[in-house]
Amino acid sequence: MTIFPLPLDCLEEILGYFIDDRNTLYSCILSTRLFCKLSIPLLWFHPFKTPTNHKSYTIISVLVSSLSKEVQQSLIKEGIKIPKDLSKPLFDYPNYIQGFDTGHFQMAVYQWLNIYNKTNKTSKSSKSMTYFIGFMGNIIGNYIVSVSRGIKFLTLNYDINYSSKNSAEQSKIENLMNISSYYGIENRLSHLRELKIKTKHSLDTEFSLEIYIITRYAINIKQIIVDTHYIIDELFYRAISHLISIQKNLSSLRLAERWDDTVTPLVYKAIQTQAKSLTTLELSEFRNLQALIHLLGNCPNLETLFLTEHFSIVNAQEMYDSINNLPPIHIKHLKAYNILFPKISDYTLMIQTLIQLANQRLNTIMLQYSDSDIINNIGHFCSQITFLSLTVTIDEFPSLCENLPLLISLDYLHLVFAHIEGSIYIDPILPSNETLEKLAKSFPLNLKYLAIYFGIPPCKRPIFDLPNKLGKILRNMVNPLEKLDIYNEMDLELMDVIIEYATEIGGLKRLGIVDGWRDDDLFEQVKDVIEIIGKATVFGINYESFNIDELRAFQKS
Repeated sequence: MTIFPLPLDCLEEILGYFIDDRNTLYSCILSTRLFCKLSIPLLWFHPFKTPTNHKSYTIISVLVSSLSKEVQQSLIKEGIKIPKDLSKPLFDYPNYIQGFDTGHFQMAVYQWLNIYNKTNKTSKSSKSMTYFIGFMGNIIGNYIVSVSRGIKFLTLNYDINYSSKNSAEQSKIENLMNISSYYGIENRLSHLRELKIKTKHSLDTEFSLEIYIITRYAINIKQIIVDTHYIIDELFYRAISHLISIQKNLSSLRLAERWDDTVTPLVYKAIQTQAKSLTTLELSEFRNLQALIHLLGNCPNLETLFLTEHFSIVNAQEMYDSINNLPPIHIKHLKAYNILFPKISDYTLMIQTLIQLANQRLNTIMLQYSDSDIINNIGHFCSQITFLSLTVTIDEFPSLCENLPLLISLDYLHLVFAHIEGSIYIDPILPSNETLEKLAKSFPLNLKYLAIYFGIPPCKRPIFDLPNKLGKILRNMVNPLEKLDIYNEMDLELMDVIIEYATEIGGLKRLGIVDGWRDDDLFEQVKDVIEIIGKATVFGINYESFNIDELRAFQKS
């Protein structure tokens, strides 16, 4: 027997880091009995977390084989064929399930039925595939809930795509499971820590009522995510507001502001009930700045505000003009990226208002769009910031060079140099070498980590001589870097510049690059001067597709 020098609880904690790495866990299962025993609960913790693949039906097969003979017979009586070669499982797998995605589970059931019950399509039975999915899904879902130790992560997922060739059948198939009716659900949902609601479709009244039922049992949720793509009726948001307001210790909330304006006071009042515990708030389709500022002023523990997707702010100028009469806010991290907004001035006024109200409290700012006014506000009101990520054009460089030296605590700077194209005939504009030298010399003395993306099409890279541009920045910095991320596709010329810089300063500990580059000889040379070479850190920005022109085109439409 293999003897491990680490205590059992240490091994459990180490393996826990691989909970989303199924290939590694499968390898652990085959290594030793102990690793198998420790890995099986991790593999079955959330078996339907990711969308189904071509092997998802095997999970359903294991669950069917775990059912009692009586329950299996009930499936057979309904016309569902069960393979004869299913063997009794070695472990009590459903007992380990603590995460459940209704949509992914339902798709796996559909896949299993398509493989093992093809003849049902041509049988004389009047029962449709929709019926079989609903019947079998509820049988197995009920079984999972009844034997589980408790559901901690629940996703009510209506984003279902069966890729059915039968369009009429596809249109009938919706989320067929009423999870609130499962046996013992009241005890299982008392363990719920994360609830996600996902839909790209309008929802009926029954779904809103199901949310109300869930609120009877789930009052200790830490994170709620509501991802909707339609303006849904008032009953739905009343249910969501009630769900939020009854939580005892909600720390993270994500909402799409796709409700009617009449619902705004109801939703924000519900959020404010979590003022003492809420630390993270994410809003998409954001509109009402006045309601948000009032909320932020009453949430002293709210540290992270994340705004994303389309903005249509209705009262930005009014809030900015009355900024001296507004309460201070306590956020430490402000993020706004992957965004589109019809009016730039409203966006910039909103960001300036938030920065000024936070007044030296911000530690992190991540903005996919910025202008000189925003950068000037960062310099005046964020001197203690440690992490700054900005997308800038050549127009913002004077204010950037003026304000960066004021950020005395900044140790991480992430810059996206966006290009502006007035038309398809005008080449992108990047800063001159002289401007880049001035920028590098303005970097704060505390800066240790630099990330850069030159936003130009790959086909035009030779025109702008990116290796020379990068070299101008690196060679003119006052203090040496410890970490460097480059988001442009790496080539030999760029890597030569980095190697020359790393050799000269002797302290570059980590280089982050994008996928797709590998030259074994040069890679060995890099390893001699840089300790770690890995993937560039991703912040949710789609670097290759980001273009200021797309933003401006949206604003004109």
